[in-house]
This record gives sequence, C-alpha cells and structure tokens, in this order.
Amino acid sequence: MYFRSAQPFEGDLTSNLWSGDILGTNLPSPLPINQWIDVSATINTSLPTYASLIDRPLKVHFYSTGAYNEILLDGVSLMMEDAPPPAPVTYYVSSSTGNDASDGLSPGTAWASFSPFVPMTLGPATTVQLRRGDAWPNSQLVLAGKGTATAPIRLTAYGEGAPPLITGINVTDKAAVVINNGSNWVIDSLNLRQAKVGLYLRYTGGNTDGTGAMFNNTNITVSNMHFQDMNHPWNNPDGSITVQPPYELSWGAGIWVGGNIPSPPGGPWASVSTTVLDGLTVRHSSFQNVQTGVGTGWYFPPAYKRRLLNVTLEDSWVTGAANGAFAFFNTSGFQVRRWDTWLGGTMFFSGGTTAAFLQDMDNVLIENSEFAYNKRNQTGNDGVGIDFEGNVSNSVFQHNVIHNNDGAGILILPTNGNNTGLQMTSNTLWNNARNPLDSGQNKEAIASNNSHSGQFANNGVYLGTDTNSGLAVYNNQTRWNNLFWANLGNNRTATSWAAVSGRPVVWDFTTGVAGWGNAQGWSGFGESGGRLVGTSSGTDPNVESAPTWVNTRERRWVLVRMSQTQGDSGQLSFQTETDATWTPAKSVTFPIIADGVMRTYVVDMGQSAEYRGVVTRWRLAPTNAAGSAIAIEDFESRIDPYLQAAAAIDTNVVDVAFNMAMLPGGGVLDPANFTLSGPGRGTLAANPDSVSQIATAAGPVFRLKWNTGVATGAPATVTVTNAQNARGYGIGTGPGVNSATFSTIPVDIVVDTPASSTQTQAQAGHPLLTAQNATTVTKRGGGTLVLDGANTYVGGTRVEAGHVIVRNLSALGSGPLEVLAGARVTFEVGVGRVNLANLVVHQGARIDVGHGGLVLPAGTMSAAAVRALLISGRNGGSWDGPGISTSNAPAGSQRAVGYTVRPDGSIVVAYAAPVDGNLDGVFDILDLSEILSAGKFDTGSPANWTQGDTNYDNVFDILDLADILGSGTYDQGSYLPVIATVFATGPQAEPEASSLSIASAAAAAAEPAAAVMVATDESSPGDGAALAPRQEAALVSEPAPFATSSGGEAAAAPPRLARYAAVPLARRTAARFERPGDARLLAWATLAEGTKAARDGLSSPIDSTRPGGRRRGP
Repeated sequence: MYFRSAQPFEGDLTSNLWSGDILGTNLPSPLPINQWIDVSATINTSLPTYASLIDRPLKVHFYSTGAYNEILLDGVSLMMEDAPPPAPVTYYVSSSTGNDASDGLSPGTAWASFSPFVPMTLGPATTVQLRRGDAWPNSQLVLAGKGTATAPIRLTAYGEGAPPLITGINVTDKAAVVINNGSNWVIDSLNLRQAKVGLYLRYTGGNTDGTGAMFNNTNITVSNMHFQDMNHPWNNPDGSITVQPPYELSWGAGIWVGGNIPSPPGGPWASVSTTVLDGLTVRHSSFQNVQTGVGTGWYFPPAYKRRLLNVTLEDSWVTGAANGAFAFFNTSGFQVRRWDTWLGGTMFFSGGTTAAFLQDMDNVLIENSEFAYNKRNQTGNDGVGIDFEGNVSNSVFQHNVIHNNDGAGILILPTNGNNTGLQMTSNTLWNNARNPLDSGQNKEAIASNNSHSGQFANNGVYLGTDTNSGLAVYNNQTRWNNLFWANLGNNRTATSWAAVSGRPVVWDFTTGVAGWGNAQGWSGFGESGGRLVGTSSGTDPNVESAPTWVNTRERRWVLVRMSQTQGDSGQLSFQTETDATWTPAKSVTFPIIADGVMRTYVVDMGQSAEYRGVVTRWRLAPTNAAGSAIAIEDFESRIDPYLQAAAAIDTNVVDVAFNMAMLPGGGVLDPANFTLSGPGRGTLAANPDSVSQIATAAGPVFRLKWNTGVATGAPATVTVTNAQNARGYGIGTGPGVNSATFSTIPVDIVVDTPASSTQTQAQAGHPLLTAQNATTVTKRGGGTLVLDGANTYVGGTRVEAGHVIVRNLSALGSGPLEVLAGARVTFEVGVGRVNLANLVVHQGARIDVGHGGLVLPAGTMSAAAVRALLISGRNGGSWDGPGISTSNAPAGSQRAVGYTVRPDGSIVVAYAAPVDGNLDGVFDILDLSEILSAGKFDTGSPANWTQGDTNYDNVFDILDLADILGSGTYDQGSYLPVIATVFATGPQAEPEASSLSIASAAAAAAEPAAAVMVATDESSPGDGAALAPRQEAALVSEPAPFATSSGGEAAAAPPRLARYAAVPLARRTAARFERPGDARLLAWATLAEGTKAARDGLSSPIDSTRPGGRRRGP
C-alpha cells in the first residue's frame, strides 16, 4: 500500500493478532511529510504461533506519537508471495551415543531419546534422523509440523547397520510413531515393532467449519519401512468388538490414518465433508504379522468419500492380516499395484476376516496383486481374498491372483449402499473356500444381492476338489448374471485346480523333450544327452513349452542354461491364463554369448509390464541368428531371489540390489553373508563391516561398507549366501544368481619413484590406467616413470618431481598435463602427436617433444603462451632450456620445434625443420606460399613460425633465411626420421643437407641488403651478378579454393607459388622487384629449385634461357 502523513510520523504498522516480531514492515521512521511512501508488511510464517492463526482475519493497526494527524492510504492490496526457502535443520538421535543435554544438531551432539521433540513443531526442510544400529525399547516418537511441497519434513535414518528399531510401549493403545496433523512428510528406513500401530498419521483438533490444522493436508510418502507384530487381539472372547474412547485407534496396523472429526450434535457441519489428507503414498515396505497393513478410519461422522484423496500403495508385502493387507474407508482416488499378502492372521473376529477391505470409496484401481491364504478362525465369518464391503463406485479390479483362502475369493456386500461400476476382469482365482463357515460361504465368488452393477469378465476360476461338497463358482449364478450385465460364459470355470496344479515349472530334459514342441525355424529339433538340440534355420527359431502354472507374483525370473554358436540375443515369451496369445509385449529379450559354451542366463521377467497373473505356457527363442547349434540343458521358473545388480558407490562402499523383496531378518543385513572377490577388491577385507538398507526411488538397496581399505583397479565380484526373500526362500547359487560383478570406483593414482630409479607403469602397479580405476595420475619422487600403456583415464596427469617418459600416444589418457618446476616430461612416441586436454607448464618445468608433437585444443593455451615456452626451451638455439624443447635438435642441427594455429583454433607444437609452417613433415610449396604471402622478410614487422621466424626473435630476416636454406629440406619429401615404432627412444640420425643448399645459404647470408637476384643463366650478365632493380616480377601466385570445416562456401586460400617450376628462368631473370626483400626471396626460391635439381641428379639448375630449355652439361 501507499502511505502519506501530513505530520511527522514516528510509528509502525502492527496487527491485533501478532506481536512485532511476526509482522515486519519497511516503514521508515521518521516519515517525510506529505510524501507517498510504498509500505509493505511481511508475515514471519516460520514462528510457531503462525500455524494456529491460519484462516483468521488480519487487522493492521497504525500507531503514532503525534495527534490529529491526517493519514492517507492508497493502493492497498494483500499479496501472497513465495517465501525464501527455509534453512534446512537436521536433528540427530542416537540411543547409544546421544545425550538429551546436547543440541541434537550433529551426529556428535545427538540426542539420546525422543523427549526433546515433545514441545516442538517442526517446520519445512526439517529432518529427523535416527541412528542405524540403535534401538529404543518401550518408546514412542511423537512429532508434529508441516512441510511444503518443495521443502518437506523428513524422518529417516543415518549411519550404518540395521534400521533404527522402535518397539512400542504396548500393543493395546500406543503407536510407535505418531505424526500429528502432518503435511508434506517423507518417512523411510525405520523398523517399528510391537505396538498397536507402527506409524499413526493422526489428524485432530479441527473446527466444525472445516478449518484448522487437521484439514487440507497434502503428500505423506512412506517407503523402505518394516512393520512387525501389530497384532493385538482387539476382540472380545466371543469375537465381537467393543470400541473404547478416545475412538481413534481400532485395528492393529502397520500404518493407520485416523484421528477425530469434530461432529457434535446439531449439524450438518462442514468438518464432515472436508478433505483431511490429499496424497498418501506407501512403497517398498514390509508388514509382518500385522492385523492391517495400511488402514484408515474415523468414528461417528457420516461417510464422505473424499476425506482422503489420492492414495497409492505399491510394491509391498503383508502377512498376518485379519483385517486386510489394506483396509480403507472414505477415500477417492485409490490405487494399488504389486501389493501381496499370502499369510492370514490368527485373530478371531466373528464379523469376519479378509485379505483386503474397501468401503465408501470411489475411483479405485487394484491390479497385479496377490490375495492368498487368508484365514477364517473359530466360528468367524468370511476368510475371503477381498471384500468390497459396500458403497464402492467406479472401481477396477484386474490382473490379480486370488487363491487358497479359507473363504471365497471375492465377497461383495451392500454395507452403506450397493457397489456400482465394479469392473472385475482378467483375474485368476483358484482353490479358494478351503474352510468356509457354511454352505452359503462355500463359493469362489459371493454377491449379497443383484443390485450391484459392473462387469465380471475374462476371469479364470479353478475349483478345488478336496474341499467340502457343494463348492461352486458363484453363490447365485442368476444373481451374478444380473449383477454384472453379461452372461458369465466368458469366464473360464470348467477346469479344476487339480487339473492344473501339478503342471511343471522346471525342466531338465533328462527324459526327453518333456512336452516341449511346435518348434519353428529350428531344424533337427529333439533331445540328446539331456538337452534340447537342433540348428536354427532362421532368425527366430523358437519352441513352446508344455503347459505350466506360474504365479507371477511369486516366481519373478527364469533360469535358462544353454549354448549357442550364432547370434547375440535370445527372447522368452509367455502366454497367461487371461491372454493365451503370443505378443511382443509379453516377452523379454536377453543378451547371449554365442561361443558354444554352456552358460547360465538369468532372465528377469519383471522387465515386461505384461508379466502378471498366471503364466500357462513359455516360448523360448534361444538365438536371433540362423545357423546356430542349439543346446538347452535347463529351464526353470524360479521362486527364490537372485542378486540383480551391484555397483560401487565409493572406493569402500558397494550397493547391491535383489530382484524381489527380501526378509529383513533373513540374513540380508548380516555382513558375514556378503563376500567380495576379484582383482578389483584391492585392500578391502573379504566381508564388509556393515550392511544397511537404503531407500531409493527404485526400491531398497543394501549398502555394504568397509571401514578401511580401497577397492579399485579392476572389476570385483560380490557374492551373497544365506539371504532369504520375504516368502522365506533362500537365495540360490551360481554366476548371475547369487553373485554380481561390478566396476570399482577410480581413485587418484600417486606414483612416487625414488631418485636414480626407473619404473614402468606396470612395475609401479598400474599396467593399464582406465577411467574405471584412475581419476588422476600424480608423479612424485626424483626418479623416472615410464607411461607406456594405452591408458584411458580422463582426470589428467600432474608431474610434481622427477621425470616422466611418455611412450604411447594414449599414455596420458584424455586429460590435461601439468608439469611443476624442476620436473620434466619427455615424449618418445616416434613422430606421433599426443592430444592433450590442456597443458600447464610451471616456470622451470621442461617438456621435451622428441621427434613428435602435441595438439592443444582451442581455448586452452594461447599462441603467445606457446611461443613464450618455445623461446625459453630454445635457449639461444641449443633447445635444452625449460619450457617446450626437443632433445633431437642439438645446436647447429637445423632442427627446431615449430607451432601453428589451425583454423579451428587448436595449436600444434612439433619437432620441425625450418620452416615447415604447417608441420606436416615436409617443407614444400605450401609452406613457401605461406611465407611469401605474409611478406614479412626484412620488413621488421612481427612474424611467427609460419611466416618465417625460425629463431623466435619475432622477425623474419637473413638469419631465419639461413636456417631455412641450411635445412636442405625443400621439396625433398619428409624430413622426419624413420622410426620403427611409436615406442622408439633416443635421437635419430638426420639426413645431411646438400652441398648446393649449404652454398646457397652462405651466398644468401653474404648478400648486401639490396635489390639483387642471383642469376645462373649463361646469357645473363654473369653468374652472381646483380640485376637492375624495378624489373618485372615473375613469381606467379594464385588463390586456390578450399572447403571450410563447417561445410560453408569455399574461401580463398593464402597465395601460394603455384606453377613456380613452370615459369622459365628467363622470365625470372627479367623480374621487376618492388621491395628489396622480394629479390632475396626469389633468390632463395631459385636456390631451392636448384636443390631439387641436385636431388634429381643434375649438376646444375634448369637452363630455360634458350628455346627448348636445354640442360647445361657438366
């Protein structure tokens, strides 16, 4: 708002609700008179009193020390702005090392108990961490507070070892952990046991108008939790239930969402139709021996289907449930996937037991889950797989398995109203009604009346044959026909469970093909020596199995043992009880090794989203190539777990993952059950010091940690034994089953070579330095280290002392090179060029390129910096100084180190002859063209290597020309030495300069600085005579097109001496010179041609003064 005062105003804005520390403004004091001031007031939402004032009116007061003041306001607005992110706060709790007198803000100052949290209301970005390996017996952790979507509150674990364990105060009315009116929480990695409820999400204290902290909360996420022994017998001796105050907790449960909805007499009240929580997600958790896995319930208020919104339950298992693996009321948007229960509870409830329960719900999806072995105890009712208790609308129940329950597989009742829009399709039911209360419950599917609506289609129902007489699929077929609007004939009910229960799931082919057949693209199919054999005649050879019965919720993978000689992949397809077709979606492809060796392949069927329900037939394509000799020795659908993956997290930390849920008490947290082996084990002990279960988005992993040692240098293998999955099956054995190989973490390699000693990298313990075993390489010590491997590390090389010899173009990997003062690096790679990511040469350091060179990418070292290093390394011509040099250019050898900047900005530095400007190993017309087009000779203007400055004095003059002519390399092909391999060492013999070129160099050096040209024509005034200046120039130059690297239009190349050799010497001797330097260059060019003529075996240059161009005789 804008504020204006007619008198001096000394005051501020405040609120009738808050003290000054909650409402802050930018109002200056004193105010200028009669000027509009832009005033803003901000609310400190982080203070504890703020939460209790939400939804209450805000009144802003003005107060002033003056009287009778005229105050004007304009543009008043109330805005909501995103507050800056709150500062994260983390509290640590350790029963073994903590002290409640500490501040709890670090592991070293952790609290010991949960008492310090009692008066606290946690704010956004707060984390509460309990120490792994610690236990809090007879305890209850009570927390309160609200996070935000971007800064949730988190309750989790820290340290190593078993998950933090909280055992409850009692199992009758106390929860182990209570979160009061929570919103935006993330909870994971705890072990809660022996309480009425493990985790109680409690919502209370609201107002009848639907306001207050208990309403409109969002996003509670629970994962990687274990709940055990929430199984208090909450029943009277006769099996009835009596609800006791405070009417909150009911069934024992791993997780319970409840509280107290304000609904006194005299309503209706808004509180009973206001959402409490929008967003509850439970994943990757285990519920062992609990009456309810996850449940919800409030007493007394009428049903409201949107009290909870958007609940997701996934990838978890529940045992011991009498009230259901889940039991939900008053929820809209309820999704369940891969949620399994296979062992019911022993509680006696006369009202009945169930493996799953729903009432007063809408928008429900339940799929790919298992409801099995629920118990009906004593004289209680039901014992069913799932109970649609009533008033459930718009629900889908599909691709589930329901089996071996004491009562019916499915129960549909009308409590609080009929169920409508119930779509039950593609489910498989078998062997239910094992122990029904009476003949009325001796059915696979029970519907209470014919007023429900929906569809019951494409389901398979397989009746047991060893149960009470009178067993039927439906309790009333007419009722089910009316109920689901369609004739029930499209469900499969004719086959008994006995007819399918004995089907094989494992084949070893020792007695023949064992029912496998219908081979396609497979010649000579048959059995030989206990193997299916033949030869693939196409790219999709395949064979079908005998009929099988595989519950996909418990058998998650297939082991295939076979050999192939062609191809690189196999494919395993499947048919299900609800879809007897072959489709690409119902298949998994896996890599194979076609070397004729019998190998074991682990095929994770969970890779296919269609792997659900019951598999009734397999089809195996063992290879994808024709001409493969096929041999299949074993095929097994497996119920035990396998070690799916291992990955190094640090040099002493390895994460392993299994393909299915593991039993927390089944040996998977015992370090003695994990063994590390292989060359990459390094200095780690065989067994880790601790195993921790860690929450990840993809599911829990088990983190192995060693307190000392390092694993690096090569792959390592972790093997696990004596670990059980959630169903109690121990892990098998064999490669890929209970072992996994992984790459270790690279480390910084430090090699300290003593003075006067030489080591190869292999002798130093590092035969090959890769990105998997090395980050950086540091050389220390006064001795010599020879890097000769084809190394691939990327972090770079640092030479701090001594000498490093590089004998492989890849020896330095792909990283930068840094050489410190006093250290030296010598490249002995023949005439090769080593690519560097960057080069850092400290003052006093030396780089010896040998006969080779370096390539520096654009944007790393400047041309000026390279030139400075070369000047230092040249050391007056001896090429033995610090910087960049070569030991293969002794004084007087007419060899040097040149450099050139490429069009892409990269710089090449290499051993060279003057003046091979482009450093291509030859001194030819291209280099000469570059020099002449630059026009630097004897001008005094700055010149570089490619422009003729061979001695790095910044000009191209007679001294450089002497070097150039003295090299004797023009147009003689490569001047580079012939070195047998890139690993050759030591200086190589250089070809001697021709006598003519030496004489030419002497003549050029003796010339006066005048416009002269050396003439060798008999008709000229005389050999060596001076020609008159200002004659016609005959050096013919022309631009030549070349393609740009970016693919653009061709550009003109620098002028070059095209067709120089074709110009008659008579025309050259009649040349006209504009600059004195031109004459010298032409003289040099003529002498260079003479060098070529001498190389061709001639005794003199070409004589072109007479027609026909005869040669002069000896």
